[in-house]
Amino acid sequence: MDGFKRRGLIEFAVIPSAGKGTRLLPITSFIPKELIPVGNKPMIHYAMERIIDAGIPNVVIVLSTAKESLREYLIREFSEKVKLNFLFQKEPHGVADAIALCRPLIDENPFLLWMPDSFQWGDSEFLKRLLSLFYKTGQTSLGIYSVTQDKAYLYGNCGLIKGSPTSDGYLKIYSLGDKRPGSFEIVDGTMAYRVVGVSVCKGEFFDYIEKHRSIHKEGELDDVPVFQMILKEKGMVGEIFRGDYFDVGNQNGLMYAQHFLWEKAYPSPQSSPLRGQTNFEMMVLGSGTAIPHGSRFGPGYALRINDRYLLFDPSAGTLHRMAKSGINLKDISHIFFTHLHPDHTGDLVPLLFALKNPDIDPLIFIQIFGPVGFGDFFNNLKILYGHCIDAPQKAKVSEIPEEGLNTTEWSVKCEKVLHTENSIGYRVTHHKSGKVWAYSGDTDYCDEIIKLVDNADVAVLECSFPDQLKENGHLTPSLCARIAREGKVHHLVLSHFYPPCDGEDILASCRREYSGPITLAKDYLKILI
Repeated sequence: MDGFKRRGLIEFAVIPSAGKGTRLLPITSFIPKELIPVGNKPMIHYAMERIIDAGIPNVVIVLSTAKESLREYLIREFSEKVKLNFLFQKEPHGVADAIALCRPLIDENPFLLWMPDSFQWGDSEFLKRLLSLFYKTGQTSLGIYSVTQDKAYLYGNCGLIKGSPTSDGYLKIYSLGDKRPGSFEIVDGTMAYRVVGVSVCKGEFFDYIEKHRSIHKEGELDDVPVFQMILKEKGMVGEIFRGDYFDVGNQNGLMYAQHFLWEKAYPSPQSSPLRGQTNFEMMVLGSGTAIPHGSRFGPGYALRINDRYLLFDPSAGTLHRMAKSGINLKDISHIFFTHLHPDHTGDLVPLLFALKNPDIDPLIFIQIFGPVGFGDFFNNLKILYGHCIDAPQKAKVSEIPEEGLNTTEWSVKCEKVLHTENSIGYRVTHHKSGKVWAYSGDTDYCDEIIKLVDNADVAVLECSFPDQLKENGHLTPSLCARIAREGKVHHLVLSHFYPPCDGEDILASCRREYSGPITLAKDYLKILI
């Protein structure tokens, strides 16, 4: 173990692939389960890509003699990228028996165990975190995923995890459920943790297989009892997978994963036609104001960067619109407020109150930022609501630094705009693509808003009133167009419409100033940036 710590590498990954795939009959009667396409690739292809990306140099695939086509595929696709080792399980004696065949190759060294029907999308850093957790704790480390009640039918009924979060962000596991027939069962609450079929095991795993074999004299040797013995005697830890995970070894999960990838390739008609191939996407959760309207909710914008979201100005009801759109609280990493008016901060208290619910994922952590004065604003809310909004383990609330924020994937800068004394707008840059998204919040025309939107790929500007009803501190169509023209905006999105905008020819007012693409926001609109 110490040697592997020093080198920082696990040398072997094991993929047990000798099973019959009975949950996917009849298709597995003539094609290996591992070669069934998920999107345009066989399911095992995704596992291989992740293992290679993590820098693991050796992959051991345990096959049955009936899966020569699988061996040929892996050699053709991956033999130049990683060292492939093929072992054959002569009789179908179970997953644990297949893993045991790897001992002569791996010896007593730790290894990565990856079930081929574990389909993962997003969270590209997950495997690195899982390996780091193993090196840090020296304990068997499981990848785990939070399954909600409405999605439980997509997963096989095994791998139920119970545990407690640690201050370092991982889960200390105290229970691993048995494998049972049917779909995954969530008995207590609305969410439960389940294994994702990826784990880092110590060399002692082989000893525990033989210990299980000595007790279990008949039938297949499954891996779950082996993990349960290790948990009881040695302990285990868990790392949360924060992307999208599906059990594609059962028909529900496979069909859903196909649909999931279809949606990625061919988004719904609500999405903007101006779409590119990036992982930088905006969803409008509300294009209206605090004034009740039949088709527009108050403001709210979710900005997806890879598999996490930044949330801007969540008005009352935004959390529910997020849920309707498939965005969970665990998907949110940061929340930003432009100013402190109630139509732009309406869901702050409900959010913090929701985080107190024991059914909410205990590992959620959201950073919440606002303009100068946001600290005092929040302290006054705490005086009013007390412990109801005190969620220190799940949220950090503070004023945004003058220099903004900078992460490995994105950066946020702010500019003071002309509305209230401390109102700001935000500018988000996606590092990998270089794309820029800008959001005005509420503002009037000013030099700072031009700077904020400068050469933005997408700029979302408030367009509160028609030109003839201009009010101080707000923009109109012609002013929005002027800002877009002067700021050389690539794509202008207008939002935050008060009811007097209904029936107005907003586009005609804009065209006198700006000739670029213009989108009038509507609730649940998506635009890839």
